[in-house]
Amino acid sequence: MVKISVLLLFLISIVPVLKAQTGIDHLINDTFGEEVRNIYEYYTHQQGKTSQIFNGPEYIPADINIKGHPFFEQKTLQSGVVKYDGNFYDHIKMRFDIYRNELAIVHYDEKEHFSLIRLSNQKINSFGFNGHRFMRLIKEENKGLSATGFYEILYNGNLKVLAKRVKKVKPTTERPYRYEFYNDSKLFIYKDGIFHHIGSKNMLSNLLDDEKKVIRRVRRRKKDGFENYVVRVCNYYEELKQGKGQ
Repeated sequence: MVKISVLLLFLISIVPVLKAQTGIDHLINDTFGEEVRNIYEYYTHQQGKTSQIFNGPEYIPADINIKGHPFFEQKTLQSGVVKYDGNFYDHIKMRFDIYRNELAIVHYDEKEHFSLIRLSNQKINSFGFNGHRFMRLIKEENKGLSATGFYEILYNGNLKVLAKRVKKVKPTTERPYRYEFYNDSKLFIYKDGIFHHIGSKNMLSNLLDDEKKVIRRVRRRKKDGFENYVVRVCNYYEELKQGKGQ
């Protein structure tokens, strides 16, 4: 109890410092900084199943008559970390429903019965699993964003490349289904304090028009998806800028 009480006092003391920082750089660092995360992890491991994260409504699965699944990447449970209402929780089993924009986590009751609960979006600061990092951004606080929600961080330099992961449904002729899920993710680059939607090579070229040779030198590889290509272009763009001392 003494160790936990001391740790609580320390956490309370650093919260104002974290909240005082501004800008997306600080937001990402505060969200995924290892030192702060490790401190919170120690505390939440002491709490165990009494943690506030394990309180929430039941997660209701999507209609089974829709072909495919509504989750990001795969429907199997992933082990990851969640920053929830300011606290970190590690080794959490989760699924990210990108059709309804909901994060579902595993909860075991006193009898070790398994269930999925839905976390409150407003309390989720960030989460990550399987090498993917997501953070919640509010449209009104971030110029250029299309919607409030969770954005995956694909590249974190002076430029930021973020993806809004979305699935939608459309009619299908494949029996026995009437509808199927399809991906409708959108890519954004954070530059000069504004998020810019990037949906094509031309849009990328126009955004980085001060270094047009970047687009010509970075060729899109056969196995490169558009997202990986954009990340490589942004990385090379920043290397050029740094080489010029800008």
